[in-house]
Amino acid sequence: LAEAHGFAATNLQLAHEHVTYAIVRDISERKKAKQELERLAHFDSVTNLPNRVFFYKSLTQAIERATEANTHLAVLILDLDGFKLVNDSLGHPMGDLLLQQATHRFSDAVRPADIVARLGGDEFAFILYDLHSAADAIPVVQTLLQALHQSFDLQGTAALVTASIGVAMGPQHGVTAQGLLTQADTAMYAAKESGRNDYRFYEAQMTTLIQARVSLERALRRALEHNEFEIWYQPKLDLATGALDGVEALIRWRNPELGLVSPADFIPLAERTGLIIPIGEWVLDEVCSQARRWRESGCFSQRIAVNVAVLQIERSDFVEAVRQALQRHGLTPQALEIEVTESLVMERQELAQDVLGRLQAMGLKVAVDDFGTGYSSLAYLKDLP
Repeated sequence: LAEAHGFAATNLQLAHEHVTYAIVRDISERKKAKQELERLAHFDSVTNLPNRVFFYKSLTQAIERATEANTHLAVLILDLDGFKLVNDSLGHPMGDLLLQQATHRFSDAVRPADIVARLGGDEFAFILYDLHSAADAIPVVQTLLQALHQSFDLQGTAALVTASIGVAMGPQHGVTAQGLLTQADTAMYAAKESGRNDYRFYEAQMTTLIQARVSLERALRRALEHNEFEIWYQPKLDLATGALDGVEALIRWRNPELGLVSPADFIPLAERTGLIIPIGEWVLDEVCSQARRWRESGCFSQRIAVNVAVLQIERSDFVEAVRQALQRHGLTPQALEIEVTESLVMERQELAQDVLGRLQAMGLKVAVDDFGTGYSSLAYLKDLP
């Protein structure tokens, strides 16, 4: 009996220990799962930096702290210039590797108490705490820009990117997290437009310019639907004889409210928004249609030069689009001359060689527009078809 009782007691104790262990393990696993969910909710999976949600919460707390302590803080939005080219040419795994290496450089560039976050894509955000004035933020911003001056080693391939940084100061530029983020973002776009690899502090007039640009973008999107574009044909004359030696097709936008909008205003906007691709396709079709009518009437049979943006060549099968337009309107390739920009020649040399070679193989004449206005060397010309 005594032995049986002892055996039962031992089993009861073992069972109790097993239940306790099971409960502890269950709680431990739940806690671990909760922590993992918390991490996924607040941290970026590629860089392990705080994400947009975490950054927003931290910024809200930082504004409260700065208000109570009567100090200043700076919100920085940093966007990598040239990151898309790395992704497109080397692939997303190499793009992720660049982001990870950039993260280490950014973390080393800021002070220990400051926050670095990844908002998404190639956009990073920073909170610089306990500043006396806007001038205190400048050394950190300059260090961030300098951190990108050295190329990245992507498994044997060297890649170089720069950054555009926008800075908003709290509380003078805003007292809400959303307000400061929006203003830093606006300043960042101003840095991009001023030439990139630079920074800008937020100024009130930037918001006015952004609002005007958004309004113009909406109008530009409607312009294609409402047939507001026109093609003007500029004669090309032989200076020796005065004879007509072809024409160049130039797009113009006649908006019912704004009147004639300068190409200097809407072409860069069309390129930034990607609208240049459908606009370019419309131009190509319209030019071919006009060339056909002129040929049928017998009044003009020479080449028409058409300007092509880099984005049209990068993001669409431009050679096929030209072939289809010529076929649709019953034209030979000798009817067109394609003008590409100097930036295509400089920045995408392999692509330029491929596309220009295929165009010439079809029988089209090719020209480089405004060559020498940038940083091109004549040496590049010998490599082009």
